[in-house]
Amino acid sequence: MMSKKDLVRNLCGNFCSYYKPSKEEELACRGFIVVEQMIKAGKKVSFEGAGKRPSRLKAAELGESLCPTCPFYERDCDYILQEGEARPCGGFIFLGLLLDDGIICIDDVRNIE
Repeated sequence: MMSKKDLVRNLCGNFCSYYKPSKEEELACRGFIVVEQMIKAGKKVSFEGAGKRPSRLKAAELGESLCPTCPFYERDCDYILQEGEARPCGGFIFLGLLLDDGIICIDDVRNIE
């Protein structure tokens, strides 16, 4: 089982341009929460692909399913506020790459509480 600290380092540290390692904050994007729950449920994921972006098709599908449930959605999400022109959060990017690679399907994202 991966510790939360390791998940932050692997997911946020490698994929999220908004992550500030010096900031002591308990807030997490919806993508982080979904990845954390998938790992707790036994899903094996690899944190490779930093610097890549998900395909447009998967990004659109993910944006419809993931973003509206994110605590940053309405006021703090640059990706949503700039209508997809800003870089999405690390959780979004990572989940999009897992979708692109067929490791998960969109229902895996939708079914996480």
